[in-house]
Amino acid sequence: IIGSGPGGWAGAVRGWDLGKKTCVVESRGGLGGVAVWGGAIGGKVMLEVGKGLRRARPHLTWEAMAAADGGVWAEVRRRTRLAMLERATQLDQQLISLGQTRRFNRPTLKRAEKSGTIQKWKGGARFISPNQVAVGEDLIIEANNFLVATGSIPIPLPKFPADEKYIVTSQQLLKSAETIPQSVVILGATVLGCETATLLASLGTPKIHLINGDASLFPEDDADIAAFAMNSLERDGVHVHHQSYLEFAKIHPEERMVECRIVHTRWSQNVESGGQPVPHRISRTYRVEKLILCNGRIPNTEKLNLEAAGVECDANGAIVVDEHNRSKSAQHIYFAGDVLGKLGLSAVAEMQGRYAVEYMFSQQYAVKPSYEALSTVMHINPEVAFVGMCEEEARRRDLPHIVAKIVLENCASGLIKKYSTFLPVAEYGEKVEDPYEVPESSL
Repeated sequence: IIGSGPGGWAGAVRGWDLGKKTCVVESRGGLGGVAVWGGAIGGKVMLEVGKGLRRARPHLTWEAMAAADGGVWAEVRRRTRLAMLERATQLDQQLISLGQTRRFNRPTLKRAEKSGTIQKWKGGARFISPNQVAVGEDLIIEANNFLVATGSIPIPLPKFPADEKYIVTSQQLLKSAETIPQSVVILGATVLGCETATLLASLGTPKIHLINGDASLFPEDDADIAAFAMNSLERDGVHVHHQSYLEFAKIHPEERMVECRIVHTRWSQNVESGGQPVPHRISRTYRVEKLILCNGRIPNTEKLNLEAAGVECDANGAIVVDEHNRSKSAQHIYFAGDVLGKLGLSAVAEMQGRYAVEYMFSQQYAVKPSYEALSTVMHINPEVAFVGMCEEEARRRDLPHIVAKIVLENCASGLIKKYSTFLPVAEYGEKVEDPYEVPESSL
């Protein structure tokens, strides 16, 4: 198994469960992949800290807020690092336990009578033949089956290369910044871009510019969800530049700033051209502390040398797989997770990793994953959750459907949140001496 992220680790554990000898190759020092070391856990820790700051700020004086913000970033970095190390330690402890063979007592299951074993090797893996992988310079591993779960990497932009200090990816932000950035430009109004903007706003970044190439957020999703997300960003003070692109970025190290030129496209009707829309481009320059790249991700396969294994890729570089995520040209090699370039969700990667190993060795028990009711969460303020088919997708498929909407305040949980929120004294209404006595004026 190449890669120890959610997909690779889930596949390894299932191989152990089926009594197979499994070897996990990981280029990093610790297990967990991008989910641990690339920002997934760290980002969630930062989001939770930001939520706490949101609740605390209305009750703090300006002096207290300044003192809190001054120490927040150091505390965020400390807690994030501790969370990553603890998760990696948990996986290492599991690896020690799974490295030993154990006999099962499950007569009703016609599977392995005893477990397999899991070994880990550190180093970059590359295929040298259909059944051989070289790890580093000296080690060659031979196997009958392979599971590739190397995840994804940010799309490189030759025009705006990340220097890990001023121009950074979302994964590099925590390490590159010494304090909470006071001004940023975020390239890409993806889900990751919107979450990054929300995160920085909650931590106290006052100037946030989000570049969106489309006319609205998430054009493939429901319009009311996109409008909700837009309102959330605006409440947080995020300036969203619709129908815009980044034309120019220059680092000024002596000023510790990045000069960014954002070009906005406006359309107008031209009478002389028969009423056809004509674009008008307006550019503005901003000097910010960080340019954060959130422009999407691509499969992490460049260093695998898949050609030596006989794995076929299409014209766009995507791996050609069958319905079981197995290479069509090399059917002993399976893929799971972000490396497929489809659904970037940890739970999906785990499901695909388990299924791949199940299908390798016990096809009669393997249950093919269903993607019809996937759920995901967008961590803005407040969060937005999705499950299954959206309204826009139903329209595109011309499926009959009913839309139902309910206001949260009409639910018990909504009322609890409404009346459990502490407000400044000036925002309270009529004072009621007896908390169980309702004024007649409100009846």
